[in-house]
Amino acid sequence: GDMVHGIRRYLLIPRTDRNTYHDFELNPPAEENVIASLNANRNILFGAQLNVTNDEKENNDYVHQYLAACGSLLDIAKEDASINGQQVEALSTLNGLCSWVK
Repeated sequence: GDMVHGIRRYLLIPRTDRNTYHDFELNPPAEENVIASLNANRNILFGAQLNVTNDEKENNDYVHQYLAACGSLLDIAKEDASINGQQVEALSTLNGLCSWVK
């Protein structure tokens, strides 16, 4: 199959010397180090998740900073999803979409 359009997961993780040249397929980062993630299958994006604690969710500045940072994650996923000229589609829960639009 075409690896570019197979099922894939995009991760936003903090930049460190350790992960600059890290092979994530062989040794994925620990979930607690993942700031945000997004899944894709062919041209469909789904499962966007911002990993914050309940206390952090109460701090609007914190959440807005990370949502802004997730824009680059979404940009890369959209570019990959449209690599063969396909229209990118996204799935979201209504709650997730409403939170993102705020």
